[in-house]
Amino acid sequence: MITKFENFFDEQLFHECVDYARELLKDESKLYKTDTAWERVVVNLNPILRHVIEAPLATRIIEQIKAKASLEKFKVTPLLYFYKPGSHIGWHNDDHLHATVTHYLNDEWDASNGGLFLYKIDDEIRGIVPKRNLAVLQTEATPHAVSRLTSNAPIRIAIHSFVEAQ
Repeated sequence: MITKFENFFDEQLFHECVDYARELLKDESKLYKTDTAWERVVVNLNPILRHVIEAPLATRIIEQIKAKASLEKFKVTPLLYFYKPGSHIGWHNDDHLHATVTHYLNDEWDASNGGLFLYKIDDEIRGIVPKRNLAVLQTEATPHAVSRLTSNAPIRIAIHSFVEAQ
């Protein structure tokens, strides 16, 4: 099941997340994980960069996700993802999790850049264009993917929060 939430974070938290992401991109001393160890889901020449969001920002993000998506009883782990041109995530269903929340931080996104959130319902493929402060809740192991970013796309920035039993 897919549920969309417009204006998911309050404006203050949204701006804190965007500022945090922009500072990370400038700070060459920060460490990132990549997607290269993922099994067959992602085969990227341009890896997706992942960063564990630190407290106290992570705590505020978790509180808002739990409250707005009714996930109070679950463990939520938010990670910041930077999708570079040419990157994508192949089809998978996250069946090991209760849910995932994808939250978009780009102020603007054009569908022609790729990077769409794709999902299957009853064998029909549907898509969601990233939009400022939009969150997408994925439950029930819904098959989903991220379409390949074009070679001239800007970096796509999102917070992916993984939701599991406590």
